[in-house]
Amino acid sequence: MHDTPGAAGLAFSGGGVIALLASMCQLAALQELVPNITAFEIGATSGGITGAVLMASTNSGSDLTFPSSWSPSSYGANASTLLSQKLRNGSAPWFAAVTDVLEPLSASPDRTGLSDWWQTVLGALTRLYGLSPSDLRGYPTLSATTSLLRKSAAPLKRDPSNVLINASHDLIPAIWRPADGMLTPMGSGAVDGPAPQPTPSTLRAISDATPFWAASLLESASLDKLLGGLIPSLPPPNDGYLLLDGGTVDTTAISALLRRGVTSIVAFYDSQKPLHDASAALGFLFGVPNTTTDLGMWEGPQLAHVFPTPLWKAVHANVTNPELRSARLENVDVLPNAYLGVEGGYQLSTLLIIATQRSEAFLREFDAVDPRVKQGLHPGWPEAMPLPGMTPLDANTLCIYSGWEVMRAREQIQSLFGVAPS
Repeated sequence: MHDTPGAAGLAFSGGGVIALLASMCQLAALQELVPNITAFEIGATSGGITGAVLMASTNSGSDLTFPSSWSPSSYGANASTLLSQKLRNGSAPWFAAVTDVLEPLSASPDRTGLSDWWQTVLGALTRLYGLSPSDLRGYPTLSATTSLLRKSAAPLKRDPSNVLINASHDLIPAIWRPADGMLTPMGSGAVDGPAPQPTPSTLRAISDATPFWAASLLESASLDKLLGGLIPSLPPPNDGYLLLDGGTVDTTAISALLRRGVTSIVAFYDSQKPLHDASAALGFLFGVPNTTTDLGMWEGPQLAHVFPTPLWKAVHANVTNPELRSARLENVDVLPNAYLGVEGGYQLSTLLIIATQRSEAFLREFDAVDPRVKQGLHPGWPEAMPLPGMTPLDANTLCIYSGWEVMRAREQIQSLFGVAPS
């Protein structure tokens, strides 16, 4: 049986720093619409995990400075100047300053000498918000996706479509839940895999669940031999398993909610790749083949299939439409999926997917206020923004956009979470 039948849920995808920043601002906006939003089931992957943990650890974001309104019109004619600033609330910096700490640390060659370098990066990010690593905590309802890879599978072997060969045996979905402090293997691969493992700390848990950088090491035999020791692994006697970013199994975090038996989902797809180039992360859930797997969904469409395939065409058309960037489905069959550990056999009353991709509708609203905003953004804003070169204007405008997406779906979201329209 499902743990929480009938509940609504939120999914925050992976997508590096883009997902980290977007998920924080989405949560801030959601809390304005649904005051108890964090009491509902939350699924998150990679950057979405880090954003959710930071929000949970800063008194639900009250220690951070967020915009007073998510409407571009509230910024007046000096919007470009305002958004270019790093606003502060007392001693706490606005979230955009994350680029200052992550860029030099993630680019530092010194990381090759640190077996825990990624924890060091995340610890520095924690301190940026005036927190110590011991202050970190996750929402009790959070299901954070991660995955386990048998060391014998490295270096990675893929088929012509980039799907991992023997994924059903070598790549095991797993979940970290703050509610029990455990990392738990899921699905069919868990049958002969390791037992659930206690997580020593929240910092260690998010570090183990977000090492997106490990994929490039596993692709090359020479890099794996030279630097493979940097990839975290389970402690003995289970040290034959590497801990990988959860996006390698489900970058969308939707499967984590389906395991919990939720019956409606609002999924934020905060990818750092254009959907036209990396649609596999969503399409695989509908059983649709796509050779562009990037760093996500290594198991491919056969093992990731949880929704009826005929629905995909309309979903993809809507989320790639620069005027919409969202898709809403009603009465969606949830298919049983042994690999992911999804029981299935029921329907989602609503599946609302909101994609954080360049929105012409949003940019037109800002043009009416201050055209310098659009002119000053990175050409790839927001989904194709590289961390090196991301400006406060890029990051802060992403925050406004993330909240604008939430507010545009205000009535739908409040209805799903049982709140009277505001």
